[in-house]
Amino acid sequence: MALNALLCQVCRMNPHDGNDPSNWSKLERELIPPPHHQPTLRAWARHLGLKPHTPEWQTFFGYAAIAAGRLLADKALAAQLPALFRALAGHKPSAPAP
Repeated sequence: MALNALLCQVCRMNPHDGNDPSNWSKLERELIPPPHHQPTLRAWARHLGLKPHTPEWQTFFGYAAIAAGRLLADKALAAQLPALFRALAGHKPSAPAP
């Protein structure tokens, strides 16, 4: 999904706590942890144009859980989750690494 909007524009669309371009930049560079507060994530999803109960909505929340470290403590297993999500979305799974 593409909004065709600049980071500053997206932040102005969703003026939530700490939602400014510098915080997004820190988040992208993994200098600060991603949010885990469900109302914040729901607000972000809505402002990004995601509709509840759609594959895009589920993917957004799945990735948010992974990024926040809430889904699995086993890093090796967690690393396999993107392939699982692709398979669940109907994409052909890639071959396992040798």
